[in-house]
Amino acid sequence: MDQLDWVLPFLAIFVVLPTVYGLWVALVPHYKARRMQAAADEPLPSDECVACGSRDVEVVASGVIRCRLCDFLSGEGIAAWNRARRLQELARLSPEERRAHAIDQLRQARRALTEAERALDAAASASVADIAGFSVDRGAEKQTDFVAALRHMSMAQNLASEAAECARIRAPISGVADIADSSLLLALDTAWLTDGWIVDCEAHARIGDARSQLREIEYATETLLGRLGAA
Repeated sequence: MDQLDWVLPFLAIFVVLPTVYGLWVALVPHYKARRMQAAADEPLPSDECVACGSRDVEVVASGVIRCRLCDFLSGEGIAAWNRARRLQELARLSPEERRAHAIDQLRQARRALTEAERALDAAASASVADIAGFSVDRGAEKQTDFVAALRHMSMAQNLASEAAECARIRAPISGVADIADSSLLLALDTAWLTDGWIVDCEAHARIGDARSQLREIEYATETLLGRLGAA
């Protein structure tokens, strides 16, 4: 009986609590990722303005509505509609204007990729510190830097794709990972407590994957600039 008096508290402190804490650290970020993805996959309303909530809307095109109250455009087809309008505008440009516009877009993409690389470097630095156990908790810092990097990469990818279309050059450019996945980096634990180390390693691998994607977009951007004689 005397042994149980110290064994049970020992198990509670050194086994049960670390296990519960580790499961919390490992599972909560994945739950957030699934919740964010579910919200992103939810279709936009076709009879209600997402900006002001008004139902006084008119159909502008397939999957696109305009709010008569605030004049906001929305709907499932808004991205395709905007892209089609943009391509129509580019088609009216002369060959010289299209080339100049494409070069400008690619240089903007190059600047966006530079910012993305800086953000990834900061996220990787924080990640290494967590894995090595040199910091208490830098999960939120990694989250901020990683999301910023993905947004800059997405901007660069869109700019490079538009430049290729404007210059009428076939150059498939890979897309960017879903930003919702970066919620894995939110609320991560230290590198030396329970399952936090495992999650930190997975987060570090995601940062490495993003860096590989950045290199692909960078290569496509520089290749296009070279083909346009503006490298």
